[in-house]
Amino acid sequence: MKSTISKRQAQILKILIEQYLIYSKPISSTKIANLFLPHYSSATIRNEAVILHQQGFLSKKNFNQASLPTTRGYRYYIDHLISDIDNQKLKEEINLIFKQKNFNIETVINDALNCISEITHLTILVAENNFPNLFLKKIVVSDLKVSNALINVIFSNNYQRCKIINYQNYCFSDLQTFVKLLNLFVTKIPINSLLKRIKQIQPILISEIQHCNYLIKKFVNIVFNTLKINKKTYGLKYVFQNFKNSNLMTIKNIFSFIDEFSPFNFFETMISKSKNNKIKIKIGTEIGNQQLDNISVIATKYKIFKNKEKQMVVFGPKNMKYLDVLCLMKYVRAEIKNYQKKLNQI
Repeated sequence: MKSTISKRQAQILKILIEQYLIYSKPISSTKIANLFLPHYSSATIRNEAVILHQQGFLSKKNFNQASLPTTRGYRYYIDHLISDIDNQKLKEEINLIFKQKNFNIETVINDALNCISEITHLTILVAENNFPNLFLKKIVVSDLKVSNALINVIFSNNYQRCKIINYQNYCFSDLQTFVKLLNLFVTKIPINSLLKRIKQIQPILISEIQHCNYLIKKFVNIVFNTLKINKKTYGLKYVFQNFKNSNLMTIKNIFSFIDEFSPFNFFETMISKSKNNKIKIKIGTEIGNQQLDNISVIATKYKIFKNKEKQMVVFGPKNMKYLDVLCLMKYVRAEIKNYQKKLNQI
């Protein structure tokens, strides 16, 4: 599928998406011509929209309906078309919080995140890394027969996590080789760096083992589902508001996704072409769950003092106001850094 579009098509796609993000309904080709692109006829804009539709940037349920952005359309918009992420009005609201005479950084950040949730009408999750000094000590695999094996992961604090996995679609010898390579390359690596190390050795694993990606996913889930991650959520009520037209099963899936979400796994393993590589974005099917095609997830990291790292994650519909969210996340991260500098000077 073609990955680039013409300048005119990009203009039209940008207008279609930004108007849809503002008004939650598609804009007609006539309005685009009258309000934004008077030098093009509405027929020309419609023809370009057809091409965008053929290339997968737009879609519509039936012939009579207007076109809506697809996951691919949103991704192209974020990677190539999004305007400068700056909104002075939003920044001023957050700035008032950081100016309050309260030297408790946690309280100030808590107020700021509550404010962001209220401004954007989106759900925010903040998670704290509670295992900065933890590492893997050893991984052991035992054959239980009948295509089942027991994997035992032993941590540096001597905590053990056992998990039975099925190897019906591959050989037990592959699993043995996988565990042997893990013991060679990832033991004694801090948990914080585990995903990065796995990514580094992935070519080796792929060359030696069939179904390598499946085994990596299983192993990562065993490790990170074991560890305790402190999480705090803001604005859960907005899940109902943003997905009020969805069925109950979809809303249940979204709540389950937020509840089980591991921001450390998400942040380290995802690939994003965002202009600001400190803010990561996944849209719809990019999340890896076909049942969650209508949501987007935006994540960033920030530090409180030297060794306390946290992740801030925003959940919302695919038609969330990306500009506002990116502006606020970028600004809050910078203000947290500035606020700590001021505290250090007191």
